Order: sequence, then C-alpha cells, then structure tokens
Amino acid sequence: MSLKKIGTLKEGRVNTVCVCADTDSDEWHTLWEIKKHKTARLLMEMQGASPFAECRMDGERLCVLLSYEEPRPLGKFYQGGLYTWEERRRIYGNIVEACVNAAVPYPLLYLLLKERCINIRQDDSMYFTYYILLDNLDTDKAEKDCAGLAAGLLAELMELHGKKEERSCLALIRKKLRRNAYNSFTELVHDIKFIDGRKRLSLIWGRIPYPEQSTKDKLFRILLIITAVLVAAAVLLVASQLMFGDIPLLRAFSSAVRKIGTESLLR
Repeated sequence: MSLKKIGTLKEGRVNTVCVCADTDSDEWHTLWEIKKHKTARLLMEMQGASPFAECRMDGERLCVLLSYEEPRPLGKFYQGGLYTWEERRRIYGNIVEACVNAAVPYPLLYLLLKERCINIRQDDSMYFTYYILLDNLDTDKAEKDCAGLAAGLLAELMELHGKKEERSCLALIRKKLRRNAYNSFTELVHDIKFIDGRKRLSLIWGRIPYPEQSTKDKLFRILLIITAVLVAAAVLLVASQLMFGDIPLLRAFSSAVRKIGTESLLR
C-alpha cells in the first residue's frame, strides 16, 4: 500500500492526526503518527481489540492506519426539533449502539467521546471519526467511564432538543450522573426506554411514579396519599351532616352505647 498525505488535522505532543489516500485505490484513511515509544507500545498491546487497519514503523514513528469517513458531527447535523419522540429515542439508542459496536478499547473510546468525535449519517446511524490526540491516554479508563460520558452526551441533547417525552428519562439520567451510577452501556439502554409519548390512563392515585425515586420522594408521596384519604373522609362526614342532620356512623355508635348502659342499669 502506497499512501499520499492529504493534510494534517491535529498535531500534539504524542501523535499527529492526518488524512491520507491510497494511491492504488484512491481510498482515504485516517493516519496516526505516534511519536512517543511508550504510547506506541500501549497501542500495540491494544491492537487485538482495536480498529487499526494496519500498524507499521516509519523510522522512529509508529504509523497507525484507521478507517476514514467524511465527518458529519452530531452536534452540527442533529436537528432534534424536527424529529418525533420515537425518532429521537431511536437516535439516542443509535448513539449507545455505536459505542458498544465501535470495537475500540475503552481508553480510546473514552477519548473519542470526550472529544465528541461521534457523527450522524443521513439515515441517523452513528459512527466515529478518529481525530483524537493521545496526550491524555489513560489505560485505566473502563466501560463505566465511557458510559458516564455517553450519558452526559444524551442529557445534553435532551436538554437542547428534547420535549416533554424526555422529561422523566432526563431526570433519571441527571440523578444517576450526579451519583456516578452508570456502570455499563446496558444500563443506559434500559433508561432510554422511559422515553414514551403514548397516552396512558391515570391511576386512582395518580400516574406511575418516576423511576429511581429518593426516600424523600417516596415519603412525600405516602403523606400525600394519607392526606387525600383524610380529606375525602372529612368531606364525606360533612356531606352526611348536611343530608341527615347528623352523622349515621356516630348515631349507630352512640345508640349501641346507650343500649349497653340501659341494660346495665336494669340489672
């Protein structure tokens, strides 16, 4: 394979990111030129689980060849206000799916998400462009860290472009982000399912409560129900007083007491 450099996109202390073309097939590629031996060694150890098309030495530098696709940044091309709630939920799911299917080690995926290298195709599927500098590559980053970044991205999109259908899901994601509670992408996929714009009948005690309620929320709900029961009982007693001149339940009780008292005296 003979490569011709088209241009340099980024240059950092550890690596340079370029776009190059195969002179034989005119196919374009993303090229990382790794300058630091330590980083080069780490990448070689990751190679078995990475999207590297080819790795080779060029003098003192390790050249890593990756796929190339014309950038369509999500932040620029996503027009959430034009989508229905079902389409928006599908796009949120596509973002998580792209993370799961990227076949990228978590330390690299973390950098891709942090640099917002995620793009959206015209069919709303997602893909990554590998325009990242490896200066801050941290091999300790795991799925939990990546899931947290993906959740933050979804929350940002919901805040900017979401509507009422996302309210409960957004509240749940915010709460989990504050607690750093996301451990996997599977949990994020589960939470996206709370986006639902279908009409539902209300229950006697109100709508189904939001997920992940705090203890304070649950206690407030219980007190609210108790208060509602007491108010309903008071209204019933007042209505009985107005209709019958007294309260039938109290009349029956007092009648029984008088009867018992009378029988005691007769003895």
